[in-house]
Amino acid sequence: MLHVGMFPLPEPSHINATLGLAKALQARGYTVRYLVTPQFEQYVGRQGLECSTYSAAIFEKLCASRMLSKQEFDEVIAGRPLDLLLVDYWIQQAALVSYKFGLPVVMLNPTWPRIRDSWLPPPTEAILPDSLAARLKVRVWWLKHDLRRLRSNARARLAGQNGCDPLKNLAAQVGYPLNRIDDRGFEPVLTLVHELVLCPKAFDLPSKQARSTHFLGAFVDEERKDDIEFPWDQLDGVKPLVYYSLGTQSRLFSMRHRLLESVIDALCGGMDLQLVLSVGEDMSAGSLRRVPANAIVVHKAPQLQVLKKASLVLTHGGINTVKESIVAGVPLIAFCLPTNADILYPNTALRIVYHGLGLMADIESVSGRQISQMVDRILGNGSYRAQTLKMKEKFLAADRSAATLQTLDALPQLACVKV
Repeated sequence: MLHVGMFPLPEPSHINATLGLAKALQARGYTVRYLVTPQFEQYVGRQGLECSTYSAAIFEKLCASRMLSKQEFDEVIAGRPLDLLLVDYWIQQAALVSYKFGLPVVMLNPTWPRIRDSWLPPPTEAILPDSLAARLKVRVWWLKHDLRRLRSNARARLAGQNGCDPLKNLAAQVGYPLNRIDDRGFEPVLTLVHELVLCPKAFDLPSKQARSTHFLGAFVDEERKDDIEFPWDQLDGVKPLVYYSLGTQSRLFSMRHRLLESVIDALCGGMDLQLVLSVGEDMSAGSLRRVPANAIVVHKAPQLQVLKKASLVLTHGGINTVKESIVAGVPLIAFCLPTNADILYPNTALRIVYHGLGLMADIESVSGRQISQMVDRILGNGSYRAQTLKMKEKFLAADRSAATLQTLDALPQLACVKV
């Protein structure tokens, strides 16, 4: 029996993204132990999964691309042997530390592959590659990116700087081969470490697939225990239910107040709907200009259960909410930044539109009238729900496909280890 350590980014969304995979690995005969910071110990335990904790100071050290001592690394793995470490892509530094100490490692990506494909739009740009003109626009964008990168490197050399980023410096310290770091895209990628993508290939845009990239299923854990109270008795049960949520990191979105007021103006002015507004921990009904009678406002909602009753989801395009909506068969409207995004990337929203599962809009400029029109369009056109249900079947098939199961069984062979 192989012992796997699960090392997610210590954020609720990143932990939730891995729960279904952890249970699938258990079903394949692995033992799985989460490695988390202390605030998530109870939550992981509530899911029926084993975990051990390490200090927040160690996580901060990793984020700064600083090497851990052997004692600190032993704290991370709780001094108990592991055969394999699955590391969240967003903390690649942990993969390098694991490489240094000889623990085989595989990367786990809850979003989309980061190895550059010059025919795919960068994650910051909402360019839908559905025509030759659009694909050429993507190509031109990457050519400009290459020119910017060359100028930046040249300026660094002239200034006597080596231009080496912190991840590369850490790679050099641990003996990882620098020629196996792909820095042509938005951030360096450790190409020697195989990458598991927690999303079916069927939901991606047409693209090449790197040999070290493995698309799995969505692995949505429909049995997840959120332990969130909700006023179920206030649901109408007859009117179409529209569910609004900007995810677990909504506090980071400065434009969320304006968007929420626009949604309320759009959907509470005579439309025969019911709204569930999950507004985040730092907002409440009291912070809104008005709360219409057909709206339920909560800090957090038991999302998986609410989605079973929803007709439409309004979201920031976070991959967890999108995958869970698809598994529930619910079409979406995704609000994001369409260009130069440093947060609210449009890459998942593009896939929603490309596959006919919903619509997307600019979170900074969308008006209440536009939101109303988009909601009417989706609820009045059964094709969006039909396409979402087709994608749901592809999601469920990918979870149990031979390719996915073979990849899970082959993890020990895929793992990168220092020799």
